[in-house]
Amino acid sequence: MKLKNKIAVITGGASGIGGAGTKMFAAEGATVIVLDINDIAGKTLESELANVVYIHTDISQEASVKDAFDKIANTYGRVDVLYNNASVFLGGRDGILGNIEENVWKKVLSINLDGTYHCTKYALPLMLEHGGAIINTASSAGVVGVPGCAAYTATKGATVTLTRSLAVDYGKYNIRTNCIAPAAIETE
Repeated sequence: MKLKNKIAVITGGASGIGGAGTKMFAAEGATVIVLDINDIAGKTLESELANVVYIHTDISQEASVKDAFDKIANTYGRVDVLYNNASVFLGGRDGILGNIEENVWKKVLSINLDGTYHCTKYALPLMLEHGGAIINTASSAGVVGVPGCAAYTATKGATVTLTRSLAVDYGKYNIRTNCIAPAAIETE
């Protein structure tokens, strides 16, 4: 029960790595707010775990994220943990830079990078008074160049450096910011 009485927000928390995180955080006693677009998986987790709340949220859209964090602020008044996990890898559509269609490039950036920006921007005011933790999911692709996925690699490299920037800017408010960089994991 390491997270008893903590409010944790997990993006992409309905399935895959985020779903595993949701179950783990809930088992440790946190109230877990899942921000995701997968309504079926999100509502299933909410019905199976007493301390999980699902809010349909498109993290690539600032208005959707603002609405979600307004609900969180009105209900809980704070966030103790923000786990920026939601990401997309568009295998077969992402590729070498000269061959990526602009709509693919923009979609990957809007979810993987803009989504982290949106969620962090709205979580920070709910952490400033009491501190907290931000966890960003990058990838081994963000640390080493991976051929054939320029958009994904760019977003994950940016996530690594954004994490460093957040750590130095918000550490003085007792907000720890760390990044995890898993290698390839097969999920839905």
